[in-house]
Amino acid sequence: MVSNEKGRRVLFPEGIDPSGRSLCDYWQKIKGAELVPNRSALRPSELVQLLPNLLIFEYRESGKLICRLAGTSLVEKWGIELTGTDLLDFYDKNLRAPAGKVFDMLRRQPCGLCVRQKLLSKHNSPFIAELIFLPLRGHDHQISQLIAIAIVLEHEESRGSTPKALLSRPVTFDFFDIGAGLPSSLSAAKHLTAMG
Repeated sequence: MVSNEKGRRVLFPEGIDPSGRSLCDYWQKIKGAELVPNRSALRPSELVQLLPNLLIFEYRESGKLICRLAGTSLVEKWGIELTGTDLLDFYDKNLRAPAGKVFDMLRRQPCGLCVRQKLLSKHNSPFIAELIFLPLRGHDHQISQLIAIAIVLEHEESRGSTPKALLSRPVTFDFFDIGAGLPSSLSAAKHLTAMG
């Protein structure tokens, strides 16, 4: 837990990968006393170690969440160019609407999100990815983007800290408080977790 200058409590998730923690720490640094930092505060030179696994998404009026930036390590792992894709297209059709509601919560009730999801590599090898999402404000000072980091977690046999439940449940969504509380309705996240 970290407190910012205005006393807002920031509760970053426990047990996340060190790269995810580094992104959370950087996000905390650039936001200063604000609840959510401006996208313009990001400095790639300060994110060199994280860039290969970094993602930036932009909310669109159509309900899409378009990838504006995708790190080279992620493009290599998935075997496709992610820039320009809609994040929601990576969910099964029956999960897209609930997933859209979950990601919309990050801007309506500013909070962070930790997603653990079973995915397939370009070689059809299953792996579990941990994604940390944090909101960003645009030039109009509205939350219009998300910064994220995706970390490939090893399976339980080679990494003892991966929870067993993660291997039997493809998707988990855990919101975390960045100083404005948590969404009052978490039903969409519960639905996604139950469907996974």
